[in-house]
Amino acid sequence: MALNFQGLQDNNPIIYLYNLPKAHTTSVKVAEIMKKVADYDLKDPVQLKDYRPNVNTGLPSPFVKGIIKIDPADLPAVAAKLKYFEFKDNEGNVWTCSSQPYEKRFKELLLHNNIFIKNIPEDTTPAQLEEKFKEFGEVKSVMIVTAPILKLTTTTDGKKSLEVDESKRPKNIGHGFVMFKDAESVNKALAAGSKDVIQIVKCRPKEARTDINKVYNNIYIKNIPNQWDLEKVKEAFSRYGDIKSAFVDSKKDKEGNDRKFAFVCYDRANDANYGRECARKAVEDLHDKEVDGCKLYVQPFLPFAQRQAQVKRDQLRFKNSKKKCNLFVKGFPANFGEEQLRTLFHEFGEIESVKILATNEATGNATRAFVCFKQPDSAAQARARLHGQTVGEKQLFITNYELPEVRRKQQAEMKDKTDFMNFRKQTAPANIDPALLQRPESLHLIQYILMLLQKSINGRVPQ
Repeated sequence: MALNFQGLQDNNPIIYLYNLPKAHTTSVKVAEIMKKVADYDLKDPVQLKDYRPNVNTGLPSPFVKGIIKIDPADLPAVAAKLKYFEFKDNEGNVWTCSSQPYEKRFKELLLHNNIFIKNIPEDTTPAQLEEKFKEFGEVKSVMIVTAPILKLTTTTDGKKSLEVDESKRPKNIGHGFVMFKDAESVNKALAAGSKDVIQIVKCRPKEARTDINKVYNNIYIKNIPNQWDLEKVKEAFSRYGDIKSAFVDSKKDKEGNDRKFAFVCYDRANDANYGRECARKAVEDLHDKEVDGCKLYVQPFLPFAQRQAQVKRDQLRFKNSKKKCNLFVKGFPANFGEEQLRTLFHEFGEIESVKILATNEATGNATRAFVCFKQPDSAAQARARLHGQTVGEKQLFITNYELPEVRRKQQAEMKDKTDFMNFRKQTAPANIDPALLQRPESLHLIQYILMLLQKSINGRVPQ
């Protein structure tokens, strides 16, 4: 979800909420926390945004960010009380969260006023870190880097998969960042070098850290010709440098055929950059190259979790590219098969695939299907012409395919908004028009009610 800055446009300041637990965060829950911690009634639903996948594992974060709009007069008090707060989920786990009011110069502060800290004790909280480091100057924010708890699951086709357990709090991995208000404070902290057991280091720009993470000397190769053995793999890849180790094996594909794959690692003693440069050249030259009738796949080796995340991203990218070509169709006659659907849609353009979704396991009948065209224009014409048309006494419903992940997210957002509006109705005080109180009949009614209350207190209720 993209950040929405509508709050700035209507002069309502916004506050960012960080490290909210993804599996438990709702607008209602945040509103309850704000009422308890800051004595503030949230008037609009929280806008939630996912964090980027972890740069080392490629796995999604168990946290989400939140954006809330605050009345200008209440901003200083709310921001101060909400700077660090606890989020208690339904299972009794306590998550440490933080917040930061939006500032136009935030990126500048992030670039120049940040320090990197190491050896943070496991049970340390951001609030405790701020207390330690405020002797160097005013602290704007503190972030402790965490690692999610992983769980091994089995997919429907029997494959093992590592996933993030969003119900459990991530672990403190011992390092983080402290952002000061001014550069002078940063220099004081760097000059000190440490605070108790915590080491203080100059913070490198994000781009430099990313480049280091991309360094590799081990590559993964697949789609290699079946006649290739270990010696042939070494022959093909040794022209790029000295091979420290190589490995060739095979596995069955979906059709039951053997598909070979290999790993090649480059290295040379006393030269740290040698293997990296050799691997980079091999990837640049051989990836997608046609060899003996096979298009080679040559990419940096990734650990299991990273490789799974990369496969998922590639699958999502492919599905996303087909959204405008792929149509979801329902409402056609139950006796329709793939041939009948192709006949119905073929006039609009070349069809890439038709997939019928069975809805009755006993009979195999179906009234839902995906029809994927080669070109998006063909799909648009088919939808415009056939949606709402009657086929065999049934009315067709046709819409563009949407990723299940996106659809579930949209449904969750709608539910969250509805739940929040109902919450507001239940907790908001009744609004009375002041003009109504000025009417004579209203004043007489109020006086009569007050009289009844007074007599009730005195024990004399009129009959």
